[in-house]
Amino acid sequence: MPKGRNSVDSVIAAALRPQESEAMNSDLSTAKYMKKLDQKNVTAWLILEQGCTWKYLEYKQEQVSILISGIRDFVTRHPA
Repeated sequence: MPKGRNSVDSVIAAALRPQESEAMNSDLSTAKYMKKLDQKNVTAWLILEQGCTWKYLEYKQEQVSILISGIRDFVTRHPA
């Protein structure tokens, strides 16, 4: 884990401040708590989540299942 300015405490403190999901996603990637590929996946999931919320009839069950599977995998690899 990174030390100093990017310590766990500083990331937790930053996470407690209200911010947009994408900003938090970027902060965690910059602090090296997740890889760039994970950051891109989270960005895609945020876009899909917003689309599913407002245009849910345009998405198939299989697409949503893939989204959920990806999120479960991420959470398993990055427990809180």
